[in-house]
Amino acid sequence: MEHAQRLAGPSRLPALLTAGLLPQTVLLSLVLMLLSFGSRGQVAGHLHIQDTRSINEAPSAFNHVFRVDFKERSTVGVPGENIFSSNLTIAPWSDYSGGRIHQLNFNDGGIFYRSSSFDRLSWQDWRSLALTNPDGSLSLKGGLHLVEAPGVPDNVIGSNQEGLHHSLIGTYPGWDRGAVFIAGYNKFNSTWAHTERVRLGQKFTVNLADGSLGIGTDNTAGFALSVNGKVRASEVKVYTGWADFVFEPGYRLRPLREVEAHIKEHGRLPEVPSAQEVAAEGVDLGQTNVLLLQKIEELTLYQIELLKRLEALEREQSCRKEQAITHP
Repeated sequence: MEHAQRLAGPSRLPALLTAGLLPQTVLLSLVLMLLSFGSRGQVAGHLHIQDTRSINEAPSAFNHVFRVDFKERSTVGVPGENIFSSNLTIAPWSDYSGGRIHQLNFNDGGIFYRSSSFDRLSWQDWRSLALTNPDGSLSLKGGLHLVEAPGVPDNVIGSNQEGLHHSLIGTYPGWDRGAVFIAGYNKFNSTWAHTERVRLGQKFTVNLADGSLGIGTDNTAGFALSVNGKVRASEVKVYTGWADFVFEPGYRLRPLREVEAHIKEHGRLPEVPSAQEVAAEGVDLGQTNVLLLQKIEELTLYQIELLKRLEALEREQSCRKEQAITHP
């Protein structure tokens, strides 16, 4: 019965270790529990630690063993800090039926885990256990990889201590599986409301209500993209109308005298916004290009009309010369 209890206690640890995240208090409690199981065959009151600092035993060297060794970090190739470390080995059985052999290494740089099959000559690589900081936060060196379990979406969900704000990064049941979502909701005055915007730093804001994006500003003012700053691009394509209507029959081309009078009165071409309007409202690239093309096409029509008048004058002058020669 005692032997069965010794196997049952340590056998629960590997499943928790492979999850990658384990609160520090829970981990230390488990280690103390394991030490209590293993110490039954040792001197009462303590567990003997073996000094095998320069030996890196192969997995096949362990069976029916629960022990702690004093190791140099370089000997076992474990990451971390300081020269020395404590190595905990759990080898519950001598064949596959007892599961894998597991090792925990404790050093000044953290707690690390590796495992192997009982008959192998080498270990898997060391993996770091993520422990919470004293303030309850969690710091990771490297990326965070989430593997989806049956019925559990592969996402990261967080909430504040009061549970009044929840955030989600990832997928969610019933949502588009081809997309990654950033979403959340808050509770204000006992009323739940979806988060209105997601901010990345102080310069990048996504408005979740209308899908607008703000760069350098969080006020998109009804625009899909608002940028407070300079924009550089190799190409910009704007879909808008065009000014072909200038060449359609019935288009009223203002007389040049009318255009001249408008310029004297307003200081700009007809239909062109004033400097004050542009300063206040900005420039619509699509409409401005249409307007500029309209004025170019109107200039072309003015030139054609002037050309016709010039040709008529030349013909009239030529006729007068011929008449002068014929009837001197």
